[in-house]
Amino acid sequence: MDVPHQAVVGASDVAVAPEALEVGAPVDVAAAAGLEQAVDGAPAHLGGERDDDPRVEIDEWDSTSLDPDDATKLNAEIDAIFQTRTTEEWCTAFEAQGVPCGPVRITEELYEDPHVRAQDLIPELDHPLVGPIRVAGSPIHMSKAETGAKVASPTLGQHTREVLTELGYSDGEIAALLESKVARAP
Repeated sequence: MDVPHQAVVGASDVAVAPEALEVGAPVDVAAAAGLEQAVDGAPAHLGGERDDDPRVEIDEWDSTSLDPDDATKLNAEIDAIFQTRTTEEWCTAFEAQGVPCGPVRITEELYEDPHVRAQDLIPELDHPLVGPIRVAGSPIHMSKAETGAKVASPTLGQHTREVLTELGYSDGEIAALLESKVARAP
């Protein structure tokens, strides 16, 4: 975890991915995590009087700027904080601070995610050999152009005759290629 406000971090149940990339956003992450600064500038959870410690400069939550031992300690503290809430609780807290955030999903969960379904990111297509299959759709949608898969992947050799014809082969030449097993077609 090199930059906690740009990382996937473990919550008490699964994981959460805050995306605080703009200037000032690490402060929003700190506020969502309950790390508001005390009067002297140090986060309250660190005692509120260690503003000379680079770990408490909330705008500089970059553990790569610390020596390895301090970075390990900082990352352990951050991990412990994120273990105190569920993913849903963290997402709610981050969204309240204006920090985009989302749960990290395992593959099986993606199929039922409301956003994934609404955007048709995993469409179901009919495959000629195995029947209905789910495939990765395109995250790009255009108003005047089709994007993403509309048909399942072809079976082996399904389009061999069409491709060879488009390349200028005659029916006799295609038959000879298929006979000699240079090409394959159903």
